[in-house]
Amino acid sequence: MATPMIEQFPKGKLNKCWHYIDLCKYVHPELTGTIDRMRDMLIRYTLIKPWPLRGDAPECFHVRFLPKEQNDFFFYYGLGYGLEAQMQEAELPKEHFDLEKAIVDCRLDYVRQGKVYQNGAW
Repeated sequence: MATPMIEQFPKGKLNKCWHYIDLCKYVHPELTGTIDRMRDMLIRYTLIKPWPLRGDAPECFHVRFLPKEQNDFFFYYGLGYGLEAQMQEAELPKEHFDLEKAIVDCRLDYVRQGKVYQNGAW
């Protein structure tokens, strides 16, 4: 079995990466299902540091990837980065999904539901 790898993203970085990944759906609609599944996986399994939250936002997001998931994440990140470089400003989507907010909301929902979540781990 493949060992999961943990990537750390400081506040703001995961949203920047996600902007490029999400851009792939606008240019290649056939990737929508794959990218939406990746988004759902990130929301469900990304850990927040520090936990419990101090203030109103986390300092860092820890994403646990299996090798294929990590390869897909960085492949679509690179593809989206290249696509944006070729697009005009008017062609770019105006709205951006706030992945980091969705992750925090998911973690807080788990706490409200009484599910155990301590020290950033299940």
